[in-house]
Order: sequence, then C-alpha cells, then structure tokens
Amino acid sequence: MPSWLSGRGRLRAQNARSGAHERQLARQVGGRTQPGSGSSWRARGDVKNDELLIEHKYTGRANYLFDVRQWIKHVERAREQGRVPAMVIDFDEYKVSIVVTTNA
Repeated sequence: MPSWLSGRGRLRAQNARSGAHERQLARQVGGRTQPGSGSSWRARGDVKNDELLIEHKYTGRANYLFDVRQWIKHVERAREQGRVPAMVIDFDEYKVSIVVTTNA
C-alpha cells in the first residue's frame, strides 16, 4: 500500500517538521538534539545544553493538552541530570511558541 494512502506519508511529514523545529530550538539555545527525539531511556528529552533539558511539543492546532504527569516526569529526569527542566510548545499555524519552566 502506498504511504500516502496508509497515512504514513502524513506522519513522516509531521515528524520531519517536528525534527526541524527541534534542530532550530537546539541552535537557539546552543545545545543539541537528543538521539531518537528523546525516546531512549538513556537520552531523555528532545534538546539539551549545559543548563537545560527541553521537552519539545509541536502542534498545528490552536490548543495543546498539557499533561502535568508528563511534566513531573520531565522535571525529575532533568534534575537527575543536574539540568533545569523546560518545555517548548510550538503552535505552528499561529507562529507562537510557549516556554514552560518551573521555579521550584
């Protein structure tokens, strides 16, 4: 079955856009992207530099459902690495980025 018919083509395009956003974010913070976009147990998070561990979220919609349980896990992983946790949510269609961090 062709990828465009199965939906895999759309998923590949979405992953490519998300990866491009992560690379751009890494350049902006002077960091690097994580292998596999943070999917490995030993390379969590999407982007990191000396100070930050950043989880990157990307959406083409006008809203994003923030899951506080994911955030708590991300905070724990960042602190284990001695980094400050951050989450960047890109609303692509609106060209808006929101940065979430913690003060505790």
